[in-house]
Amino acid sequence: MIAACDTFRAGAVEQLRTHTCKLNMIHSVDNGGRPMVKLFDKGYDKDAASVAMSAITMGKCLRRTAKSDSRELYNFPRFWKKLHIG
Repeated sequence: MIAACDTFRAGAVEQLRTHTCKLNMIHSVDNGGRPMVKLFDKGYDKDAASVAMSAITMGKCLRRTAKSDSRELYNFPRFWKKLHIG
């Protein structure tokens, strides 16, 4: 997972989104066509430390969920809503 914590620089989140897409294109064959790299972002004008802490929490939850139900790992937006974080 890549966390977009640079919320003040113009284009920072879009730049990471582009890199995430390219990484997923490269590794999609290795992962059965499913996205291997996730982008965690909360948009712009957010507190960078808060975004980082939320990303860490999300990463821990994803790791626990991946151990119990790997399908949830690939349903990132629905999983995020289920956690009620942020």
